[in-house]
Amino acid sequence: MKNKIYIFMLLCIVVPNTVYADIQFVDLYKPDSSFNLVAALLVGAIFAAAAAALIFYTGGTVSPIVAGIGAKIGAMMGLNGAAAANAGLAFLGGGSIASGGFGIVGGVAVLSAAFVFSTEVVFDYTYSKVSDSYSYSSFQKASQDMINFPIPVNRSGSNLYEQIITDLDSIKDERGVVDISSSLFKYSIERLEVKENHVGLDDKEMTLLAKLYFINNDYIRALDFTRKYRSINENNEVVNSIYSISSLYDGGLEMEETVSFFVNNFKIIEDGFKPLVLSIFLDRIFYRIISESLSYKYFLDIYAIVYDKDVSKDKALYTEALNSRSLMYIKLQQQKILSIYLTKNLDVWSNQELPDYLSYTLDEFLLTSTFLNDYVFVLKEEVYESIESKFVIRRASSWQKDWLDSLEISDKLSSEYVQQYEVLREYVYEVYSYQDGHL
Repeated sequence: MKNKIYIFMLLCIVVPNTVYADIQFVDLYKPDSSFNLVAALLVGAIFAAAAAALIFYTGGTVSPIVAGIGAKIGAMMGLNGAAAANAGLAFLGGGSIASGGFGIVGGVAVLSAAFVFSTEVVFDYTYSKVSDSYSYSSFQKASQDMINFPIPVNRSGSNLYEQIITDLDSIKDERGVVDISSSLFKYSIERLEVKENHVGLDDKEMTLLAKLYFINNDYIRALDFTRKYRSINENNEVVNSIYSISSLYDGGLEMEETVSFFVNNFKIIEDGFKPLVLSIFLDRIFYRIISESLSYKYFLDIYAIVYDKDVSKDKALYTEALNSRSLMYIKLQQQKILSIYLTKNLDVWSNQELPDYLSYTLDEFLLTSTFLNDYVFVLKEEVYESIESKFVIRRASSWQKDWLDSLEISDKLSSEYVQQYEVLREYVYEVYSYQDGHL
């Protein structure tokens, strides 16, 4: 009898840590008082990214077109002033370009150039700079300048959870950015790890630990931890988000599977948190695509998050985040071909791997420009229909007008790029002909 009582008491101690709740972002970030959720999360996350923050504060270096679109996107989020412009520009994706080997000036150049059609070499994008293999250390270093999750602000939880949130608050600067190099930050992780190894963590503590791994740029540990945790509870939207984003740091990842998982999880995230999660994911997948010359078809699959949505501010936001990166990708492919052709560097032209590279680049250019041109055309019709009549634009709300303005730009640019395909194809053919006659 005593043994049975002992076993029952032991179960009572263990069971609370094995009953898991479905934690959502609101459980970590919604404080008791009311506040602008997007401003607190997205703008705070921008400040956490050093290089990204520089992009948005290099006054006058971003083109007026891009600055205007960024401000309008920020306004759709319910922000105004500098906060609107900064959040909007972050959403357009300049940070991931800067982190992807172009530097601050290059990031601004690509972002600005993407919204202006030209046939000139805007920046040197030679063959020697492309086709890099995957490097976790390079990706990890670049990610320090990308948008990251902010520290949770909700204090409700276990004693340990509340103590750690209080400790982390004490090492935040005036912008709300936590010092991850602080011994107190590292100690917070250690305390959670010790409890996990001895008696286990409750769901909120586990979620916090996964988030701290990610914020600490320890993406492999975040991936391993969330993978293990998901075997216990698959319904935690925060953990699922960290898992899908951390999967991008796996050198052997199945990109199609990763994108599919992210899209499915994204659909169930509460709307107020979607801009932040989408920005974090897009920065990282875009980095991998442009730094390793991966096919853009994986990125285009992310458009599935807006296919079945009615015309709304949310659809406008997510579409603009995707379209801006598609325009940047098109510009990058164009620049690769122009850089190689117009420089007339015969040493480069003699590289026997160059024909395959140029052919692949040209295919990617056509794939993305054609997709974007077709998609924007259909989308414009949807927006016009939602306004009741394409001839009564004055009936549109301000965000619909702003969105239509941006879609018109994307439509015009993608059309011009589609028309440029034949010219670029001739350039590629000339390189082929040179090799046939000289090698």
